[in-house]
Amino acid sequence: MNPSNIYITGFSGTGKTTVSRFVADRMGWRLVDTDDEIVRTAGRSIEDVFRSDGESRFREMEREALSIVAEGERQVVSTGGGIVMDERNRRVMEGSGVVLCLEARPETIHRRLTREQDDSAGPIVRPMLVDDDPLIRISALKADRQPHYAQAHWTVS
Repeated sequence: MNPSNIYITGFSGTGKTTVSRFVADRMGWRLVDTDDEIVRTAGRSIEDVFRSDGESRFREMEREALSIVAEGERQVVSTGGGIVMDERNRRVMEGSGVVLCLEARPETIHRRLTREQDDSAGPIVRPMLVDDDPLIRISALKADRQPHYAQAHWTVS
């Protein structure tokens, strides 16, 4: 297989952005982040889209952004953590490249996201951290998505 794109998937806090930057740099390929593409086309933040339009509209925008990105080649694409929940998105990624899933334990994810929030000068909105017990929420969401993450061509822990 000669992939024209590499899609980096995985739950929030697994290192998708960091790994995508590294891989794109090493390969000399273009780096694309689907969330950045949504922000660019919507002209507003992901948090604002969620708050104003709801998750279903965000998922539509995500699907539209992915289909446009998938037309390119020689790209490392960092995806949103929930992009794999839509079968159409999985087909687009599989049809235009290789899919790599980054894996981490819920406790590791919780620690990373909490540290990121604590280290931030501005308001980073992580809806899963706004919960009575964020670790339980992360564990439940991750378990729900796991069968879809498992469909990746490669998984890296």
